Amino acid sequence: MMRMLQRSLLPLVLLLVSFTSICSQASTGLVLDSSVTNLRLNGQLQFFEDKSNRLRVEDIAQQLQAFQIYEKESVNEGYSSSAWWFSFQLYNNEQVPIHWWLDISYPLLDEVELYELDPATGSIRSIAQTGDTRPLSSRSAKTSTFVFPLQLQPQREYRYLLRVWTTGTIAVPMELHSSTTFIEYYGDQRLLTGIYHGGAFFLMLYNIGLLLAVRERLYLYYVMYVAFFLLTTFTATGVGFEFLWTDQYWIQSGAMPITIMCSCI
Repeated sequence: MMRMLQRSLLPLVLLLVSFTSICSQASTGLVLDSSVTNLRLNGQLQFFEDKSNRLRVEDIAQQLQAFQIYEKESVNEGYSSSAWWFSFQLYNNEQVPIHWWLDISYPLLDEVELYELDPATGSIRSIAQTGDTRPLSSRSAKTSTFVFPLQLQPQREYRYLLRVWTTGTIAVPMELHSSTTFIEYYGDQRLLTGIYHGGAFFLMLYNIGLLLAVRERLYLYYVMYVAFFLLTTFTATGVGFEFLWTDQYWIQSGAMPITIMCSCI
């Protein structure tokens, strides 16, 4: 009787073990396929704080076990002199290669580096080493924010290592977009930014006209305020670095405190 019971339970046990194995493999990273168009990395990140700010990606790759789960809703560590490393894993569940984009929509980070680590071979590939203290040509795409291309071969898993260091606020909002969704997303963002800056610029021109017509000093102050406000938003959104002071990264990294101070005066 016991032998028959064991034989009947054996297939069930094997099925359960197989299912558990599949689930454990799937849970190691985000699964990408045609049904997914965009993803936030909240809850999928691991982090490591390099307080010495001296570790290279080769050093980090040797101590992946030191990474901890990042439990906050969004990456914001305030002011810190440390270099922050973030790790996440992606799995291409399709039968063909897929192309995704990682968007970091905070353009005021001094150094941003993204590396691809192949778990199967252990090889490391540098995708981009950029930041607002480096020329615009160092970016994977000439955009106002930090955008990185991710090429994933079919039925393969990849680990990505992101290094961030800055003298300002460590804020790293990350979002993944498929190639088609990214075009639509970035087009909408560009349209909204253009409307916002265009409205402020029209307001400045209108007050310049009033200044010339009325000759009142108050309008001069208002025109100066709007001009410095525009420069501040150009810097904060990265639009100025993309179009106005391209590759003059010393302006992008140092203009914000000056323009804010002048706006307040």
